[in-house]
This record gives sequence, structure tokens and C-alpha cells, in this order.
Amino acid sequence: KASGDLQNVGSEGYPAEKFESDEVGPNMYQVNAQVIKPATADESLDIPGLSWSLMDNAASSRCTFFVSHAWKEGAFEFERRLRGAWPRVR
Repeated sequence: KASGDLQNVGSEGYPAEKFESDEVGPNMYQVNAQVIKPATADESLDIPGLSWSLMDNAASSRCTFFVSHAWKEGAFEFERRLRGAWPRVR
């Protein structure tokens, strides 16, 4: 199953056919609750509770793109659309 260990649970109801789809996948509420929050709350981190972005990048990193998303959007759908819109280097 493409959604791996994630569970189709949360305060927002979500259709099983979307959750289980390789095209749509779990929504961002589910990814945030089940992946991002636990990973960033890890007490072994230098700064527990730090954002996902800062956990992986230096605080002085320059931001060249900012992407917004809908929380009810499927994670796989979001990734596919983002990659499709990403500027291509010629």
C-alpha cells in the first residue's frame, strides 16, 4: 500500500478510496499528525519541536520557493502537481 504505515484516522473524515489511492494518498492532516509532528518532537533532536524545514536545512538557508497547499489535499496528488509545475532547467 502506497500510504505505508499511515492510518486513515483523524478529526477530518477522509474517503478510503482517496487514502488508498496511489494517485491521491493520505491527506496533509494525516501526514502532519502521523509523520511530521512525531519526527519534529523527537527529544534527541538539538531543538525538539523545530519545524520540518529547519530540521533539514540550516537556519540561514535562503528560501527561493515557497509552496502552499490545502490540508485536505492528498500528499501524493500534491507531490505530483508540484513536480509537474516545477521549473525545468534548460
